[in-house]
Amino acid sequence: MEDRFISNMTFRVVLLGIREIIGENGLKTVLNRVGLKKFAEALPPNNQEKNLCKASEVTLVDMGVVDIFGNNGASAVLFQVGRMQAQWGLNENPDTAAAAKAAFSGLSSEFEMVKTAVEMTAAVLSAESDCKAWAEVDGEDLLYNIDEGTHCFNFKSENPVCFTTSGFITSIVSWATGNDTWLAQEESCMAMGAPYCTHRLSRRKD
Repeated sequence: MEDRFISNMTFRVVLLGIREIIGENGLKTVLNRVGLKKFAEALPPNNQEKNLCKASEVTLVDMGVVDIFGNNGASAVLFQVGRMQAQWGLNENPDTAAAAKAAFSGLSSEFEMVKTAVEMTAAVLSAESDCKAWAEVDGEDLLYNIDEGTHCFNFKSENPVCFTTSGFITSIVSWATGNDTWLAQEESCMAMGAPYCTHRLSRRKD
């Protein structure tokens, strides 16, 4: 996978989310551990310019969290970071959020709401992040697929590692439906050698 610049704001929000959960000293420990001390001293600016932060650096941060907290601990931390990213994004784009809500109101079922929310998310991400994302229906589930994601850049693992993306999609769907019925879990990942990452959205069983 070829490295690429991502928007400064995208990386900033990831770092802010991690700081919110593990504290400022925890974030600095992660950044120093993976050789990104420059961001421990100053977060990326809050703008859409693509001149400072790279996809590989997002993955380095994720790897640092895994290294410190283990796979299960990192899953919990980064899933919550993804949820926070979604909430911040919706709050910062009220016009877009309102238009999406209006589109949901005419749909006949919760499944259609979920499908539309995932399709909208895939379209926005594809347009803004120089990657390809798309949705698929699989029986009673929805699949959110993405290639060249920012959380598994040249990451090699026996397990899925894009916990942040799962949290993000779960939060978007919760916002769309008004409940926490649906949960996204990554079932295949480029870190495992898959051609792209797949997150399965299913109704919670409990």
